[in-house]
Amino acid sequence: MGLKYTIEGEEDVLIAEAEDVIKKSIFTAYLYNVSNEEQIFKIIDNIKNQNRDAKHVVFAYRLENTGKYTDDKEPQNTAGKPIYSMLEKENLVNVLIVVTRYFGGILLGTGPLTRAYLGVASKALNKATKCEFVKYEIKEYELDYSQEKQKVLEINKLNGKVLEIKYEQNVKIIAKMPIK
Repeated sequence: MGLKYTIEGEEDVLIAEAEDVIKKSIFTAYLYNVSNEEQIFKIIDNIKNQNRDAKHVVFAYRLENTGKYTDDKEPQNTAGKPIYSMLEKENLVNVLIVVTRYFGGILLGTGPLTRAYLGVASKALNKATKCEFVKYEIKEYELDYSQEKQKVLEINKLNGKVLEIKYEQNVKIIAKMPIK
């Protein structure tokens, strides 16, 4: 499958947004870096609550081992599926794209509708920075005080991240380390 990519940025925080107006319909795409379905559905619910007047709230997401999309009452395979296919083609994981549509009163037809959803989602994606997807695990190290500085340097050299340091009888370092 080759390299997997994700979107750089904090989870649960809006990474990029884009908007298009096509024949009076307003399409707005929201792009998030995510890690689990619970988080995804919380974000989708928040967007739905903030956009109660939107006629459609379409989404597509890919996690490492699963993915899902919806057309939200748009004609079948005209909204969520093309966005999901774009995520697959780009080999993106841990990514959620939600697109709201405020209907402008003019039917677009399936081809233009698909291009509208895909276009605004692509605009949001192009605003973001793609980075290589790396799996992490949380590790805890317990050491003498004299070893703390060396261990922190080692963690950083291995592209890990120190999450917490506890000073007790020994030093406890909790770090997020890449899985090889």
